[in-house]
Amino acid sequence: MRNWKIYERVDPTNRSTYYLYRIHLDRYLGYASLARDRVVLDVGCAYGFGSATLGKGASQVVGIDASADVVKEAKKRYGSRNIDFAVMSAEHLGLRDHSIEGAYAFEVVEHLADPELFLSDIEGILTKTGFVVLSTPNRLVLTDKNPFHITEYSWDELDSSLEKHFSSVRIIGTSHLSLFENMLRIRRVLPDNLVELLKGNRLFELLIDRIARQGNRSEVRPSSGLLAVCYNPLNKAVARAPSVELLESKPNLIVNQGDTTIR
Repeated sequence: MRNWKIYERVDPTNRSTYYLYRIHLDRYLGYASLARDRVVLDVGCAYGFGSATLGKGASQVVGIDASADVVKEAKKRYGSRNIDFAVMSAEHLGLRDHSIEGAYAFEVVEHLADPELFLSDIEGILTKTGFVVLSTPNRLVLTDKNPFHITEYSWDELDSSLEKHFSSVRIIGTSHLSLFENMLRIRRVLPDNLVELLKGNRLFELLIDRIARQGNRSEVRPSSGLLAVCYNPLNKAVARAPSVELLESKPNLIVNQGDTTIR
């Protein structure tokens, strides 16, 4: 039986989920340029490797996760002058209105009981020219039932939901299943000590990725995932809940916590 729990927060140091980490990292790398010189939020940051990727170009990154232990580890690994982490629920964002210029939420909305509340919060905290990039599985293509998924979308359902909050919505289909399978095949023929030595090396990752993609060119499969890039939040007036608990070292970003504003 598959251990779904280890897939929910991808840890780059866990060799058993290394190629899943590669797939997640590719999402950040593909859209990191949007964060350049901006203040951005990484929702569901887990161990922080995505926040660190965004932080190479962003003026400030705040990664949030509901797990205090995971946030502490993320801060230990990647905390820096322009990268900070906070314990915060995606369903109760505590950031001030119009305080964020961009948000990333990869594989988050399917875990939420009320994703509309989350999207309303994102809409409210973004500046007028802000953006959000998010991904989620395509429920019409999934074959395995993930017990941690609460709300899943089809392409049309996701588009309809996002258009309530943004005037510009673009969705593309993503399919990592066959690529993931090919990566695993390549992994099995390489010596373990070589993979351990080179994992995380960008050139090595690109080589593995290129070899894996060569085997996919003749394959046509339905999109198992959906990725949306949204601009121009409608910024409708929304009554939002105050922030939940924050980590000891508060993000430099202005955060609401009850009646207190924390800097």
